[in-house]
Amino acid sequence: MLNIILNNMKRVNSFMIAALIAVCAGFSSCEDDLFEKPTIDVYINGNFSEDGEYTAGGNTNSVTVKVEVKSETKLKEINIQKAGGDPLTGYPMTKGFDPSDKMHIQNNITVQREKTDGSKEKIIYNVTVNAKSVLLPVSKAIVINFEGVSDISESTIDLSCASYGGRESCFASVDGSKYTISAASSYSSQIDFLYYGEFGTLGLYSPSVAKNQTIIEDNWSTLNTTKLQRLTTVSSSQFDGAQRSSEIGTMVPSISDGSVAGLSSGNIVGFITAGGKKGLIKVNSVTESNINISVKVQK
Repeated sequence: MLNIILNNMKRVNSFMIAALIAVCAGFSSCEDDLFEKPTIDVYINGNFSEDGEYTAGGNTNSVTVKVEVKSETKLKEINIQKAGGDPLTGYPMTKGFDPSDKMHIQNNITVQREKTDGSKEKIIYNVTVNAKSVLLPVSKAIVINFEGVSDISESTIDLSCASYGGRESCFASVDGSKYTISAASSYSSQIDFLYYGEFGTLGLYSPSVAKNQTIIEDNWSTLNTTKLQRLTTVSSSQFDGAQRSSEIGTMVPSISDGSVAGLSSGNIVGFITAGGKKGLIKVNSVTESNINISVKVQK
C-alpha cells in the first residue's frame, strides 16, 4: 500500500513539474507580446509615405528618402538594402543607434534614376529591423517608380481652312503653335504644314507645295519641304500608345509626297519635317472649314 501511495505521489509531482515548466514557458513567450513590434516610417521628398511607394515624374532624376525606426525595446540590427543589390553604406548596422538604442533615423538616402535611355523603371530598397522584443524581423519596402522621360512632343489643335482667309491654318510641330497665313510669315522656318483646299483637294500641305498653289504670301522667307502620307498600317490605338521617339520612327516610313488630301475622321497621317523629325497625325474630326488633329512628333 505504501508503495502505491509513493508511486502516485511521484506521478503527481511529475505532472506538477511539467505544468510549471509550461507556465514558465508561457510567460517567456508572452514576453514578446508585451511590446509592440518596431515601426518603420518612410518619408519621401519630405512627405510621409504610408506604403513607402512613390511615383516620380518623367523629368525627375532622383528622390530623397528618410527612414525612421522606433522600438519599445533595444534595437539589435537594421539593414537597408537595394533589391538585387548591395546594402546601403554603413549597413547592416548593429550599434550606434540613438540614445537608449530604441530609435534610429537615416536621412538623405538618394534614390537615383539609373536607366540612361529615359525609359521607366522601378527601384526598390528593403528595410529590415531586428529588436529584442520580437522573434522575427520587421521589414518594409521602399518603392520608387520613375516614369519614362518623354522624347516626343504632343499637341491637339484646331486648324481652320486657309482657303477661307484670315484664320489660323498653319502649324509648327516644334512647339504646337498655329498661325494665320499672314502671321506665319514671321515664323516660316517653323511651319511644317497648313490646312487648306476645296472639295477633293482639301487636306494638309507642306509650305513648299502650298506656295506653288499661290496660297502662301511672298514674304515667307522659308518654305519647308515637309513630307506627308496617309498610313494604313498604323491604327488609332497604336497612335494613342506611341510614347517614345523610337516607336514613331518605326511607324513612319520614307515619304516622298508633300501633301495629303481627302482626309476623314480616324485617319492616321505620317509626316517628316524638313529637319528630318518624324511625326504622326490623328484626324479627330474634319469639315471643309476646320480640322481637329492630335500630333506626336520626335523632339
